[in-house]
Amino acid sequence: MPSICPTFPRLLAYLAQLSVGTAVIVGCASTTVINELPEGFAGESGTGGDEVVGGDGTGGDGTGGDGTGGDGTGTGGDVGTGGDTGTGGDTGTGGDAGTGGDAGTGGDAGTGGDAGTGGDAGTAGTGGTAGGTGGTGGTAGGTGGTGGTAGGTGGTGGTAGGTGGTGGTAGTGGTGGTAGGTGGTGGTATQDPCEAINYVVDFESGASGFTHNPTSNIPADDPWELGTPNGNGAGVGCHSGSQCWVTDLNDEYDDCEMAELVSPVVDLSACAASAMTVELTFWHWYDFEGSSSRWYDGGTVQVSTNGGSNWQDVTNVSPAYQGVINGGYNTCTPDPDVDGHQSWSGRIPGNAITQVTVPLPANLRTANFRMRFLYGADAATNEKGWLIDDIAITSY
Repeated sequence: MPSICPTFPRLLAYLAQLSVGTAVIVGCASTTVINELPEGFAGESGTGGDEVVGGDGTGGDGTGGDGTGGDGTGTGGDVGTGGDTGTGGDTGTGGDAGTGGDAGTGGDAGTGGDAGTGGDAGTAGTGGTAGGTGGTGGTAGGTGGTGGTAGGTGGTGGTAGGTGGTGGTAGTGGTGGTAGGTGGTGGTATQDPCEAINYVVDFESGASGFTHNPTSNIPADDPWELGTPNGNGAGVGCHSGSQCWVTDLNDEYDDCEMAELVSPVVDLSACAASAMTVELTFWHWYDFEGSSSRWYDGGTVQVSTNGGSNWQDVTNVSPAYQGVINGGYNTCTPDPDVDGHQSWSGRIPGNAITQVTVPLPANLRTANFRMRFLYGADAATNEKGWLIDDIAITSY
């Protein structure tokens, strides 16, 4: 409790005004006697003394520690008791706000992983761009995911009837659903252009571009005719229909005849690099002068790769040639071109019209392929000649 001694003179004056009895105040620097008040005396209302002013308490300034992230607030001083309300200390300065960490750098975009598994009855996710596998279909009929762009595998169909995913570009078609799902779409197969080769002529509508010429430049040396043979010419009829080529439809061939039957140009370039088999086939019947002791007259097949500027023998034929022509050409001018070449001669075995097969290897498959049937006879002994029908070039 604060002392009243400092205010003692003012108290004595106050008591003198009241004319009170004596009282003693002890405890200060001197002792004062104050008259006691008579019992039941009501004094005048006194004026209260000045109120005692308490000391001003100054709160300490609290400085918040530098905290990372949080504000630090200082605590104000206690309010002074009994005196004027103490002024609170200055609010402490908050610590510097903590510096946030640098924003994380996003990771590189991930390589397309396997697409997520579809939810029940959901649609599976799409596979990643670089070869991701299509998602698995939902358990209740979900659709398989689409395969990745570069060779991704199509998604697996849903358990109950899901549809298999579509294969990625150059990819594998998806697997069908477990219960009746449809398999994914496979890649498109590339067709070999050689498959389109299918050259067939039967001469029922005419010459079909075939021409014939004497190889001696003597018109009378060319016996080739298109039509229906009779018994005086070839000993059999055409292989099919009523039109075929014969060295003479109505009679035997003549001495020193030499001529060619030539096809139009046939473009075989689509087969030049193909691994497919290409064959020339035709049906023929023949009856020439000759025997195993000597083949005088005959016919052979030649081909050209440059449109007929040059011709070459084809010896891989089936049935095979009988042998090399070696006629008595001392009186024929010039000698027939067939002289010295492998040829069919004599009479065809079985006297039956027969199909001939001639393989055409890659080196013969040009854009200017042609074939010719070359025939020649010596100066004596004539027979019924050569029949040609149903010519074809096919691939397989």
